[in-house]
Amino acid sequence: MRIISSCKKSVLYLAVLAASSSVHAASTQSTSSAIVLESILIKADSTDETPINNELLQERVIFDMKNVFRLKPEITLGGGSRNAQRVYLNGVEGSNLNITIDGARNGRNLHQHRGGFGGLNPDLLKQVDIHSTSGVTSGPGALGGSIHMTSVDAQDLLQRSGKVDGIGARIKTGYSSVDNGKHGNISLYGMASDQLGLLAHISADNRGDYETGSGRSVIGSAGQDRDYLFKLSLLDAGNHSVRAAVSRNHNEGLYARGSHGSDMGYLPELQTGPSSRVRQETEQDRMTLEYHWNPANNAADFRANLYRTENTLRYPGSAIEDIRTEEIGLSINNTSHFNFTSLDTALTLGMDWFEETAYTNALNMGNTLVWPDLTGQAVEYKSENLGIYMESITDFGPLTTTVGLRLDHYDSDYGPIQLKGSKVSPALRFDYALTNEFNLFAGYSEAARGSGIIPVGFLGRLNQTTTAANNQLKAETSKQHEIGIRYVSENWPLTLHLKAFDTRLDNNIQTIGQGSAPLGTAGIFNSDRLDIEGWQFNAEWTAGFYSTNFALNIIDVNYNQFPSGGIRRMTAPTGDSLVWDNRWQLSEQWLVGYTLELVADLEDVPAGEPERDGYHIHSLRTQWKPNPDLEFGLAIDNLFNKRYANHTSLYSAVTGIVDEPGRDIRLSLTYTF
Repeated sequence: MRIISSCKKSVLYLAVLAASSSVHAASTQSTSSAIVLESILIKADSTDETPINNELLQERVIFDMKNVFRLKPEITLGGGSRNAQRVYLNGVEGSNLNITIDGARNGRNLHQHRGGFGGLNPDLLKQVDIHSTSGVTSGPGALGGSIHMTSVDAQDLLQRSGKVDGIGARIKTGYSSVDNGKHGNISLYGMASDQLGLLAHISADNRGDYETGSGRSVIGSAGQDRDYLFKLSLLDAGNHSVRAAVSRNHNEGLYARGSHGSDMGYLPELQTGPSSRVRQETEQDRMTLEYHWNPANNAADFRANLYRTENTLRYPGSAIEDIRTEEIGLSINNTSHFNFTSLDTALTLGMDWFEETAYTNALNMGNTLVWPDLTGQAVEYKSENLGIYMESITDFGPLTTTVGLRLDHYDSDYGPIQLKGSKVSPALRFDYALTNEFNLFAGYSEAARGSGIIPVGFLGRLNQTTTAANNQLKAETSKQHEIGIRYVSENWPLTLHLKAFDTRLDNNIQTIGQGSAPLGTAGIFNSDRLDIEGWQFNAEWTAGFYSTNFALNIIDVNYNQFPSGGIRRMTAPTGDSLVWDNRWQLSEQWLVGYTLELVADLEDVPAGEPERDGYHIHSLRTQWKPNPDLEFGLAIDNLFNKRYANHTSLYSAVTGIVDEPGRDIRLSLTYTF
């Protein structure tokens, strides 16, 4: 790992400065009593759970998923406009993560990246679990880790508003200056019985083209989002709990499509050809059912999740038919706690299964000049995965061991090519308590997948002449290592966490970029090896009304042993980054906050691509509650209107690199009754 550049030294210098500020806070901590609020957990692995106040989304005045992860430097959501955003976890693109909402997988990309991450209103989030290593319980396709999101229940909203029963409603409206955005939602919730809660939610967001720090308007970034959720939650009915939900996210806009500009740069004022803007709509529909049985004994803690999803991409007014996927899935697991030869053990047995069917149209070979002219014969492709796993966690006093084994059986359809097989993936973890305050840990895990990262729209280029490179197609695999130390003070409200990690991905299933040409000989191939290594440091401190969180993430990304640029649906160098967040709860009614984001220069770039400048972003926020039912929020992101581009944004020699939004003043007003 190379961390000797001047900008990286600046990152380390600020790390020391922030740490010293935290120590100073210890000596001057207020005697005011801490205000205890219910917590949302946006958490990483078991040694790095970070509780974040459940008012996180409201106090930061968040209107999109991009800002949910601002405090986690290991997660980057870059790319500019809503339709171009991609999520990366430690440099691994979201197509190689297992991303779920209420247990339902997000599914594959529909075209380029459309239909990928992002189909949820942040106000509906209850909890986000982030696992940067795979592990046998992370679910199918978790080559680089997983992100599991859970939506709120009616009971959560009642509790948040200070009620325990009856009915309630929440109305929220907001405005964002950088894109002249108008935002609003309404939630109705209540208890139909002592245990049964009902929730109905609808939200609307209208955004114009946003402006960068240089004042330039990003053409094609305007759009609309509509979110709908109806959820039933029967909780603590004896030993049983049931949650059932139906939801829809609808996004539309006049977005760029194809070639330069679709996901990497600015469109010219007058667009022609494949870089022109066309009306696009994406729709994500989910039906989820969760059952939890936890009787008053150690033998059973049983969970089952059943879901059906449908993702659709439409081009209204175009001859191109809808591109869509339908998926059904099921997961079942049970954890038993027992004492074996005086050793406390938790044993989890489980399975997960999904079947995804992708629908698109083949290329119309009578018109190969228009890319891609998907007006030919309707085609469909199936991908299926069955996973069976076991995990044992055993306590040997100061040493806790986690041993897991997972078997994945995959069956994926690539037209004339079928990829079918099985792979066993182990996972090991060791946690050793040096003292009551210091804990050492180390872990290793593997994962496998057969579904690839080819967007559904690209599957229309398959034909009977398509062959795999070297006449073979292998399953995708990953290997991950981590080692670190965690300190939790018994005398001070201080937590420190340091770890080093590396991730290796092999054999990502991709296609050759040939524009409108069909995929013929060697049209599908296994990618070269991707290596990501790095380290993370995190410090948390709470002193009365003041709390601070400092997080540093330094990584190197290499593809085929050379520095990597952005590789669609696979990886991007996210850059060495630091996030320092501060929060002052001045009273029960008023809080203020400040966040610094610092990203170092990106100097290790592929040949032919420019080095990328680092940047530092300052953000402020405040929240005022004149009474329990009324809440005002103000947030200013990119306070000094810095012009910058996220390092994960794709580079084009024609259009350059798209800049991120400039100064954004966001306002919100929430009324609960």
